[in-house]
Amino acid sequence: MQVSPQAEAVAPPRARRRLPAAAVLPGLLLAVYVAAGWLRRFSTDDAFINFRVVKQILAGNGPVVNVGERVETTTSVAWIAILAVGDVLSPLRLEWTAVLLQLALGAIGLGAAMYGAVRLACLGQGPEARWGWAVPVGVLVYLGTAVSWDFATGGLENSLGLAWIGGSFAAVVALVDSPAARRRRLGATSVLVGLGVLVRPDFAVLSLGFAVPVAVVAARRSRRSLMAAAAAALALPLAVQVFRMGYYGRLFPNTLYAKEGSASWWSQGWRYLSDFTGTYWLAIPLVAVAVWLLIGYRADRDVIRRDRWTIIAALEVAAVLHAAGITRVGGDYMHGRLLLPAWFTVLLPLAAVPVTRLRAPATLATTTVLLGWAAVSAGFLRPDFGSLIAPHNAEALAAADGDKDPGDFSGIIDQRSFSIATGNGDSHPVAARYPIPPDEDHLDPDLRLFDPDEWPPGSGRELTVSPDIGRTVIPYYSTGAAGYLVPLDVWVYDRLGLGDVVTGRLELERRGTPGHEKTLSGPWVAATFLADDQVVDDPDFMDIAPVFALMVGTDVDAIPDTATFAERRAAAADALGCGDLADLRADARDPLTPGRFLHNIVDSVRLNGVRVPSDPAAARDRFCG
Repeated sequence: MQVSPQAEAVAPPRARRRLPAAAVLPGLLLAVYVAAGWLRRFSTDDAFINFRVVKQILAGNGPVVNVGERVETTTSVAWIAILAVGDVLSPLRLEWTAVLLQLALGAIGLGAAMYGAVRLACLGQGPEARWGWAVPVGVLVYLGTAVSWDFATGGLENSLGLAWIGGSFAAVVALVDSPAARRRRLGATSVLVGLGVLVRPDFAVLSLGFAVPVAVVAARRSRRSLMAAAAAALALPLAVQVFRMGYYGRLFPNTLYAKEGSASWWSQGWRYLSDFTGTYWLAIPLVAVAVWLLIGYRADRDVIRRDRWTIIAALEVAAVLHAAGITRVGGDYMHGRLLLPAWFTVLLPLAAVPVTRLRAPATLATTTVLLGWAAVSAGFLRPDFGSLIAPHNAEALAAADGDKDPGDFSGIIDQRSFSIATGNGDSHPVAARYPIPPDEDHLDPDLRLFDPDEWPPGSGRELTVSPDIGRTVIPYYSTGAAGYLVPLDVWVYDRLGLGDVVTGRLELERRGTPGHEKTLSGPWVAATFLADDQVVDDPDFMDIAPVFALMVGTDVDAIPDTATFAERRAAAADALGCGDLADLRADARDPLTPGRFLHNIVDSVRLNGVRVPSDPAAARDRFCG
């Protein structure tokens, strides 16, 4: 059934009278979402990496962590842009601005998803059919997982992901449901669908899912419309990619290299998937959703509903592929975070269901199962605190302590509980308070590991930093809050590689904890940050903390004496100045001229596969010949 442009643009009087009633249940659920997110507000340590980059941008230093080295330490280009605009406009500290932005974006995403689901259910029937009572089944099911409340905030891009997924869904359904408006909406919807890779690079598969119905609409018009839609979708992502290649000299964000995002790690990925699905008994709602979709498909089999099922099939396949991709790379160390987008996408067709669709006994039965599960899950099911140490590394811990069982370790943590435990017991750890007091002009001398004036702090002994650095360098394993609180001209060295050129490219001898697998030994650190004539007479210089030795997958063997340390330091210094490794550093550190920009584009492809042996001698042999 087709409707006229006039009927589409102006709802009939009866439909307008029903609008307030239609919005009651969805509006109530959005209020619950915002309240739950506020009550569980917090900031992850990783969020403060984003916040430091935003401060660097607004200070005129560019999208970097450290002045003088162009390294892309953030994953979401779009989230950084939104944070920067928000920080300019908001009178609040950036941490609190981020909380409010996340709650607003998440609510927008859930609201758009509910609108899109109702419109999808009433596809082709006009406004009169849409504006009736609707039960937000899918959104209730999404909020049945406690982790969805936690990542309503957290400081990362999760809420932006909800906004993009929900907004794209609503826009695609509206495009398919409004033939007379296709000319106006096709370009805008294509642009929105293409933005997925700027929210997160792994959202490319979700973008493809949304692109299928858009391509169907465009192809029905003409081949030229299809090409125009593709160009609109790809224009901004391609522009950002060219900027990334020229500015940073990399094909991908440095986080992908540091986390080996191109490698497969199925065993840990299955552990991550099982941790999410098992914690919340997700087999129950997944089966119920599958049954519901099957019932709907069978009910439509005698009616022309190809557009509806094109959208549904594309989204469900994209969600499964996205979850499979997250599983393949080993998941994440934060419980459930990277699987929430796929879970939300699975539920989109049922985000809100018109009451008229719930009258069939089979549909009502599946609805009852879903709502019953949501009540049980939201009320009782919670993740374990977890552990940052993964089972394969926990074997070493068990060998050292017979009371430890490797099976007790997963490499996955409940991030909010962990943030509370490491944030001085604050039940809502939003602002940066740990491990440095929240005074950006203050440097805690106990944490100032490298200082041009003295080493160690308080010893009165001078330390000479490399002329290439020429300022205070602070190495951390958790660079977020610490890096955010120190002045912007302090060099924050990320010992786990997210913000360091060389560390992020280390080869792994074994797999460690997801996202925490790489670190450089003391000789590498000395060669990178100390002046050539600065003597290091302690073989334990920059020794790795014991807990991190059980997390990383690179060589962190103890160095027996100062002579061995000096030999390895010399080898590391040679390697840093040779071949592809020297080129990687030059791409990030040389002044950004037009020539360097073009050179970086070439190097981003040429050097994409470069990896660095953790042993300095092996690295020298590889890069110096």
